[in-house]
Amino acid sequence: MKDSLLHFYTKSGKVMFLNNIGLSVFRKMPKRMRIWGIYLASYLRKPKPDACKFVIFAQGRTGSTVLVDLINSHPDVFCYGEILASSVVRNVSKPVRYARGLTAFTKTDAVGFKVKVYQLQKAHQQDPGKVLQEFVNQGWKIIYLHRDNLLDHAISDLRSEKTGTYHHTSKGQKQQNLVDINYDEVEKVVKFREECRRAELAALQNLEFFNISYEDHLSDAEKQTETLNRLFSFLGLPEHQVSTRFNKVIKTDLSKVISDYAQLEQRIKNSPYQHFLTAR
Repeated sequence: MKDSLLHFYTKSGKVMFLNNIGLSVFRKMPKRMRIWGIYLASYLRKPKPDACKFVIFAQGRTGSTVLVDLINSHPDVFCYGEILASSVVRNVSKPVRYARGLTAFTKTDAVGFKVKVYQLQKAHQQDPGKVLQEFVNQGWKIIYLHRDNLLDHAISDLRSEKTGTYHHTSKGQKQQNLVDINYDEVEKVVKFREECRRAELAALQNLEFFNISYEDHLSDAEKQTETLNRLFSFLGLPEHQVSTRFNKVIKTDLSKVISDYAQLEQRIKNSPYQHFLTAR
């Protein structure tokens, strides 16, 4: 992932820019000093009193990049990326204060970011349920994005890892070669995603949230429009025509994605995951 400051200060008109000197100095600070600097910003720069703040709670490969892109096509919203990713920052002891300080730089009526359950657990040694509860207590809204077909989720994971291609945009898209994916790999990833899903649901217990299923709400343009308008209503914003630069990476026909797909399919049909084939 790109350096956090370069990554965050790229939306002209939606995020306040540091001047070149200030940005250079900030980037050279030790990470611990950066964290404390953002904590300080949470006190010195207060967001609009009526601003809506939100957290997208989602695993990787669930459509979160598409969702953020759709949200950012609304002029009154800015959604950051993964501000708590381990490649950006680690050991943040006060995630809510950190998010409040960082998002204070935005100019829009609504601001948010996305976070993964395992980022809170592993990079910051935090209890996800307690962190989400604190966000809610301080007026943040939770958006829960998930992918229900764990077979597709696993194949998306593995294909991206093997090819190094995580997203397709409408421009410059190239024909991709078939990839080798075996059943043991799929089973391992499905089990990991099942574990993450259990942790997410435990963290969300007794919390109000806006629910988005990738398959039901984001998988095509018509669903995206309807879903985003409902989401904007949830955030207290007017409807807006949305668009995204990104296209689907995984084709519906997996035989066009995976070499020797017939063998993998047969193994899946004789496994506890056979229902994911019929649900596709």
